[in-house]
Amino acid sequence: MCGVRHKGVLSPLLFSVYVNDMIQKLCDMSLGCYVGDVYCGGVIYADDLIPVSAFVNLLQRMIDTCCEVAVYLDMKFTALKSNIIRYGPKCTDLNIELHVDSIAIPCVNRVKYLGVYLMSDKSFKSLLA
Repeated sequence: MCGVRHKGVLSPLLFSVYVNDMIQKLCDMSLGCYVGDVYCGGVIYADDLIPVSAFVNLLQRMIDTCCEVAVYLDMKFTALKSNIIRYGPKCTDLNIELHVDSIAIPCVNRVKYLGVYLMSDKSFKSLLA
């Protein structure tokens, strides 16, 4: 048996410690967003990772970097469980090409995350599921 216990109280924390190298690499490469001096380019909870970027081309670099680090951590990302959601003036443009291992990640208008729907719009919006 390997990994952390499913639904264990400490599991999200232990997993975050395990994948901290991934977030650190994104931060070291200055990929993703900052709020002031605080890096917010990679949000992790349990086994979910949300890369956050203001630019589509940098988001692909973030995805590629995460996939490289995942190999080192004996993990794998999948496009089948992934979605892209856009905010800002181009939020209605869903025709962007981002990939995990040459498999396209769908761009959607809303996504459910931790019991909340994140809604694509000109500014951040969410609704309780």
